[in-house]
Amino acid sequence: MNNIVKIQERIERVRDKAQSDKMRLPFDDWAEELRAAPNEILRSGIFGVVRRGRRSYVKEMEMPAPEGFRIAYTGERLDQSDLDIWLQLLHMARTKTVDDEIRFPIRWFLKQLQRNVGKSDYEWLDGRMTGLVASATRIEDKSGRVIITGGLIRAFGYDPETSEAVVYLNEHLRKLFDNYTLIRWEDRLALGSDQLAKWLHAYYSTHAEAYALKVETIMKACGSQATVLRYFRSGLKGALDTLKGRGFISDWKIDASDLVHVQRKPTPTQARHLSLARARDNSNAPTG
Repeated sequence: MNNIVKIQERIERVRDKAQSDKMRLPFDDWAEELRAAPNEILRSGIFGVVRRGRRSYVKEMEMPAPEGFRIAYTGERLDQSDLDIWLQLLHMARTKTVDDEIRFPIRWFLKQLQRNVGKSDYEWLDGRMTGLVASATRIEDKSGRVIITGGLIRAFGYDPETSEAVVYLNEHLRKLFDNYTLIRWEDRLALGSDQLAKWLHAYYSTHAEAYALKVETIMKACGSQATVLRYFRSGLKGALDTLKGRGFISDWKIDASDLVHVQRKPTPTQARHLSLARARDNSNAPTG
């Protein structure tokens, strides 16, 4: 029995070292016109659909999460504008490690988000960066092992000598990048302030094939603060029309069972994934 325990401990040490080594690697270097984020984040309600006005503060709130994960969140509710900021920071950090600082002129950063550059915009960015630092996100896998904990941004400051902002990402963030999705930045920014359209755009981008979902399921998954389903359904129809008008989806419908069906063309990478999956299914199918 002692030998088995020692072997298990050795395996755990090797696994921990491999994870530690991986943490020091830079992110993948995706193209300039793209942005990237882990699927677990984009399919969750961490960056949700939040009402305008004063943000509510929550403590250890269980967030909607993809199957196999549990997410607890503390802080001001985050919305799609916070996700825009976070996506841009990840983009700037893609050739760095999570321990490296990210420096940028605030005026330039605001322009990357297609924001104005007045005093109120500087104050807005300062407030949202501070909110991202002050928040705490805990993500566990189905075994209960903690994947990441703490703020999605570890620190944010301002260097008066260079007039640059300085940001550090959460050092555990690299663990989530085993499965991530690339998003066309221009397409996302074109959705403006439409919170639900942006969430749907990110969510459906993570899927090679759009499966039918109940309207109520979408309402819960996006972390919507809507309390009346019919009002949410009305907003959902408008958001889907927006995505169709932008060419992200080719068509959509809500059937008599309140299932949302979305048609979209997969990316080349997703198309290859679907082709391989179907080939595997065919090879495993019974014959005779």
